[in-house]
Amino acid sequence: MMRSRFALMLLALTCLPLSLTKAESPLLKLVPPDANALVIIDAESLKKTPLAIQNGWTKYSIMDSPKQEIAIPSAAQEIIIASRLETSQHLAAVWDLALVSSSSTIPLTKIAEAEQGYIDWIGSSQMVWSPGNAYFVSVDMKTLGVLYPADRQLAAKWLDWTKSQTGSNLSGYLKKATERVTESQQIVIALDLKDVPQPHRLKAILSKLPMLKENSGKTEKWQDLMLGIQGMTLKLSVDKEISGELTVDFEGNPSILAPYEKELVMTSLDRYGAGISDLDQWAFRTNGTSIVATGKISTDNFRRIMSLMEIPSTQYDDTYTQSDLPTDKPQPAPTKASAADIQLKTSKAYFDALTGLMDDLRKEKDVDTHNYMLWYERYAKKIDKLPILNVDDQLLDFGQSVANTFRDIALAKRTGGINAGVRRAQSSAYLNNWDDLNVSERSAINAEEKTPGYQKMYDSWNQIDADVARLRRTLTNKYGVEF
Repeated sequence: MMRSRFALMLLALTCLPLSLTKAESPLLKLVPPDANALVIIDAESLKKTPLAIQNGWTKYSIMDSPKQEIAIPSAAQEIIIASRLETSQHLAAVWDLALVSSSSTIPLTKIAEAEQGYIDWIGSSQMVWSPGNAYFVSVDMKTLGVLYPADRQLAAKWLDWTKSQTGSNLSGYLKKATERVTESQQIVIALDLKDVPQPHRLKAILSKLPMLKENSGKTEKWQDLMLGIQGMTLKLSVDKEISGELTVDFEGNPSILAPYEKELVMTSLDRYGAGISDLDQWAFRTNGTSIVATGKISTDNFRRIMSLMEIPSTQYDDTYTQSDLPTDKPQPAPTKASAADIQLKTSKAYFDALTGLMDDLRKEKDVDTHNYMLWYERYAKKIDKLPILNVDDQLLDFGQSVANTFRDIALAKRTGGINAGVRRAQSSAYLNNWDDLNVSERSAINAEEKTPGYQKMYDSWNQIDADVARLRRTLTNKYGVEF
């Protein structure tokens, strides 16, 4: 099921298990030219890694194992996830497009059953509408396309557009990213940032950086450099653990940013609410026209990163690979589950998935070093997309309440940052000189405006924890099974 909501943000490659560096996939031509974000996954290599095997990345769906970092269809060979992100709107996704190449035929009827949706047609093309707000499209017998949101007109226009494409329409930066996947670096995430910075906003941001207060002569050079930013690429190597290499690419030489490369990159991520705590321990350097950072990625942060642009549900994968396999052994007659049993099973799966997502964010509620508001928004969308058919109504109401609360937390923290900026601007204008605001005054403004956001977060979590305890007792008594 598509997320970002995902987030996430696919395009699968040919059925040949070749590295993306050896030949350009003919399916890249299916990515619309306005895509500015791309995730490329060498699924064939990734599935063989110790971590994937240990954590069951191909064995379980996210519903089966909600704390799982990623779910890969077991028959998938290569995957690309493409998206259009609003870079001026906190990385909100306009659309996500996905394709997964499979070693087996992909039956849409099974997908409709697993996704609890229905078969639809656009012209001669068959697809599945999913209540997860996505369309599953059969590009060919072994290639599945997924479009989010489930905008039927958008799906029709995309299908019509693909018929006339003969080559890749990716931007230069994203096209280069497709060449960076190897058997040892199985995942590449790229964001095209060319022409994104607006001069007036960039100037305002730079004017507030403490490191430039004592080096005002560098401001213009820094601004020229950042106006020439090309993009950001994260390469992930999965083995027993996950290692990462982040590059921020410019037209010019970023060595003029020294020694603040790390601080600037992390500050930029925090401005989007996409803080990644692991970067605190990474090594940063400049190399040619790039800032390069390397280090380890925890499974928690890997799960959050992958929430930006997620692959489809793998429920269909289990459905057809298990039920359609021939066997010489006699099979017992299937037993029909009662409505009560079905509701218990689906409600328990929903509850486990919901609390798993909550547990993941709860870890960061006492951390104020980084800004995690983007992850709150993404996880709210994850909750929205959990399967709801046959789930207990009271549980669904609670899930929607949690999703709305996560959005409120993100909004409160964003608003705090905006208000702090307004107050700083008003104070400096009144004093006619920003420098007349001493460090303690500036810190006081930041603290006062951010405090409501943090208080909202703490109060919300206290309420959520109390509600979970009550709901668990209610559901346990109702179904006679421990929730």
